[in-house]
Amino acid sequence: MNTHYLQHAPFETPGIIFQWAEEKEHTLTSTFLPENTGFPNLQDIDLLILLGGPMSVHDEKKHPWLADEKNFLKKAIANKKTAILGIGLGARLLAEQYGARVYREAESEIGWFPVTFNESAHSHPFFSIFPAEMIALHRRGEAFESPRNVISLACSEEYGQQAFISEDSRHIGLHFHPEMTKHSVDDFIFQSEKEPVIDFETMKGMDQHYAANQSHLFELLDRWLARHKDGIPHGI
Repeated sequence: MNTHYLQHAPFETPGIIFQWAEEKEHTLTSTFLPENTGFPNLQDIDLLILLGGPMSVHDEKKHPWLADEKNFLKKAIANKKTAILGIGLGARLLAEQYGARVYREAESEIGWFPVTFNESAHSHPFFSIFPAEMIALHRRGEAFESPRNVISLACSEEYGQQAFISEDSRHIGLHFHPEMTKHSVDDFIFQSEKEPVIDFETMKGMDQHYAANQSHLFELLDRWLARHKDGIPHGI
């Protein structure tokens, strides 16, 4: 299987997904958007991963490559062959393509906070592995309204939407960060050391939560992509 990821910042990497892709013997390629390294031919890509980033989905003037990414994402959504996973900023970009309004919150949410999974998640063949509530790593200053033509699966008290899947099961958005490892967080802390509101030691010292998040992410990807044969089938 060919997996390609779009990277928005040097410190926002696939994290533990590197290990998952290696174990599954995927061919892994990437585009580093700030350097305009080019987009792949979608007919060659089975799974497209949109990673996180510190920028807003509305920052096209500051980051002109965002407009190119959005055009590419439109084509990827229309391409029935390619499954899409959006994480953090990637989830917001995907939600925007599904008609959701993305807006700036008064305060950023950075750290470990609960995500609550709803009945739609509990009855879903891909998401039933998640508990009713999971402590997850968050890093964002934007939120989004419920997208159209998707199934909303999780929320948080302060930031609303946390997970969704398209009605045809080909596209998933996760607004939290189950892919992050301790090394990923170290890189993030290095980039965010001037943030006085962040308890960095608490962010790093959550071994049990890293393990649980990564286990659930691996199981979700395995279940989801087991359906990927000649493209994700419509519906579940």
